[in-house]
Amino acid sequence: MLNTYELQQELTEKNEIILTEGDITLRPLVMEDAQDMFEYCSLDEIADGMTWDAHQSVEDTKWFIDYTLNRLEGSNDVFFAIEVDGKMVGSTSLLYVDNRHHVAELGYMLNPVFAGRGIVTRAVKLIMNHGFKTMEMNRIQARCFIENTGSENVMKRVGMELEGILRKRMFVKGQYHDMKLYSVLKEDM
Repeated sequence: MLNTYELQQELTEKNEIILTEGDITLRPLVMEDAQDMFEYCSLDEIADGMTWDAHQSVEDTKWFIDYTLNRLEGSNDVFFAIEVDGKMVGSTSLLYVDNRHHVAELGYMLNPVFAGRGIVTRAVKLIMNHGFKTMEMNRIQARCFIENTGSENVMKRVGMELEGILRKRMFVKGQYHDMKLYSVLKEDM
């Protein structure tokens, strides 16, 4: 993968990273993304795979964006909006970045209107490339609820391997959930 996808990195006036590959742009999340993000964060089918409930209003989404941007301050984590043809269609992130051990946790979500086009797979490959080459990560891992086969399929498509089941790993929405743990190493790419 690292040899297949050319990483194009531009620094804007604010020294923000923008990654592009074909028609996909990964760019910093901004408050102006609230309406586009609300379109999918308000859907139960998205919220079912997350730790949060479906957004009830654009104000909920603005709060989420504000929370995310504040969380990023002072950390090494990255959170990108996925943009296609000028529209924010999803997001991807590397969170819990541990520079001592060179490990990060991958996250992603996509507006289901844009599913089936390879967008999230290409965006994830792009952020993983950034994680391994620029951020010097050695391991990128991702988790999903055991029943979230869509997310699991993305992990498989980008070359991640199942490490195991984390039994009753999260207490979300009133119940314990098993999670699948996938990872990929820099040397695997």
